[in-house]
Amino acid sequence: MSTRQFLALFARAIVPPAVTPAIPLRCCMQKRYAGHNKWSQIKRAKGAADAARGKLFGKIARQIINAVRQGNGGSDSRSNIYLAAALQQARAVQMPKGNVETALAKGAASAAAGAPIGEQVVYEGRTGQGVSIIVVAITDNRNRTAAEVRHLFKEAGGALGQVMFQFNRRGRIVAQPGKSGDTLEAILDYVAIEVDGVEDVKETEFVKDGEALESTAIEVITLPEEVGRVQQVLTQRGYDIAQTEPVAYIPTGDLVALGEDREPFLEFMNRLNDHDDVFEIFHNAHL
Repeated sequence: MSTRQFLALFARAIVPPAVTPAIPLRCCMQKRYAGHNKWSQIKRAKGAADAARGKLFGKIARQIINAVRQGNGGSDSRSNIYLAAALQQARAVQMPKGNVETALAKGAASAAAGAPIGEQVVYEGRTGQGVSIIVVAITDNRNRTAAEVRHLFKEAGGALGQVMFQFNRRGRIVAQPGKSGDTLEAILDYVAIEVDGVEDVKETEFVKDGEALESTAIEVITLPEEVGRVQQVLTQRGYDIAQTEPVAYIPTGDLVALGEDREPFLEFMNRLNDHDDVFEIFHNAHL
C-alpha cells in the first residue's frame, strides 16, 4: 500500500461521524446531561478533525511549493510530473482552491528568488511487528528529522535499518476508463501490449473518499523516468489518471500478515504520518 492510499484511509479515519460517539453516552453519564456532553464531544471531534485536515493541507501545500520550485517556477503540471502528482493529492482530499493557488504562487516566488528548497531524505526501518518501512521526508534540518524519526521507530518497538533490498524503486500510475469507453480488460490488454516502458499492469482497488472501489482502475508500474511519458500516452488514449507516484517503493516479496498486531501498526503509521516532515510512507504489510 502506498502512502497516498494510506492517506486516503487516514483522512477518513480522522473524520468520525459527528452524531455517533465512540461510547454510548447512556453508559457513562446521566441522561439529563447527555445533550450537553454530546455537543462537547462533537465539538472536540470536529476540532481534532479540522486540525488534522489542516495539517494534511499544509503538507500537500509544501509538496506543491517544492514541485514548482523543482520545475524552475513553472506551474504547468503537464510538463512537471511531480507537480501533477501533488495536485492530484490536493484534489483527492478536496483541498480548497485558494490554498492550492497560494502554494503555486509561493513556489513561483521561491523559484524567482532562488530560495533553497527542502532536502529530500529517505529513511529505512523495521517495526516491532516485523514490517519493513520506507519513509520519505522533506526537511530543512536533516539531523533533527533523523533524530525524530528514529525516536518514533524506537517508541513503537522498531528501529531504523537497511530494508531497501525488499523494495523496488518504481513509478506508479492508477488509471480509469474515462472517456475512452474501454473496459478494464481492454485497458489491461492495450497497456500490456501497446505501451512501451510498462513493467507490470493489473486491476487494482482505487480509494476514493476513504472507500476502496473494486475493479474500477488499473495500476501501471514503470521505471521512474518513464512515468511522464506513459501517463501522457494513457491520457491521449482517453483514460483518466486517478493517481500518479513519480517514485514509489514497491515490495518485492510476500507481504507481512499482521493479525492482532494490525492496530498497533496502524497507530505507528499515524504517528509517522503526523510528523511535519514526512511526506511518503511505503511498507510491506498486508492490511
